Amino acid sequence: MQSLLQNHPHWEYRFWTDDSLWKFINNTYRYMLPVWDNYPSDMHRSNGMRYIVLYEYGGVYADLDIKFIRPLDPFVRKYSCFMAREPFVHSMSLGFAHDKAGTALMGCRRKHPFMKNLLYNLPSFSIANDRQDSVGPLFVSILYRNYITDSGHIKSTDDDGVYMAPADYFIGKRHSLEWLCSHFEKGLVKMDISPFSFTTHEWALMHDRNMFVRKNQTDIHNIVPQAILYNGRN
Repeated sequence: MQSLLQNHPHWEYRFWTDDSLWKFINNTYRYMLPVWDNYPSDMHRSNGMRYIVLYEYGGVYADLDIKFIRPLDPFVRKYSCFMAREPFVHSMSLGFAHDKAGTALMGCRRKHPFMKNLLYNLPSFSIANDRQDSVGPLFVSILYRNYITDSGHIKSTDDDGVYMAPADYFIGKRHSLEWLCSHFEKGLVKMDISPFSFTTHEWALMHDRNMFVRKNQTDIHNIVPQAILYNGRN
């Protein structure tokens, strides 16, 4: 969070909790509540929320384990919607093509048609068993391919275009087959940061799952004093 604000001191920062997300869905997209409440895990909801929030507000969504190295202004100025490819080994390990979408960091203008497409397809994909398929990267990848096919004349720099950036831009750390074989046993292995990176993905979930135990909690405003939380009106 601090690396984001250090690189974008004039940006507005919105922080979402489980409670504020439920209020937002209830107030703004109430028809989604049956799908939302019946997702099998909070991870499903945290994946689905980014498409809804980006469609409603626009801006940049970032997972909490994204570290910002330099400002994203070049992307915000040039592209109305952008995301990064997942590293090649991630895609291949799931039997997917090289252009599997990454969802840890996404940017989009408000009411972008691609984000609307993601939002309105959440109910029909919710029956999929795997989170990757129902709300995660594979869900986004399928709809991205369909969007590009259906609107083939649109350039990535057009107002309704979508730019899928190279993995190095946002994932940051170069992955190898060593990572693929060892992360299940040893956690995160040492990787070099690409010189082209704007952010790095720290893969916090790979470090220690106990870090997510609710202890030593603090108010978000102790970390980001200007953080905005949805209160049912804003």
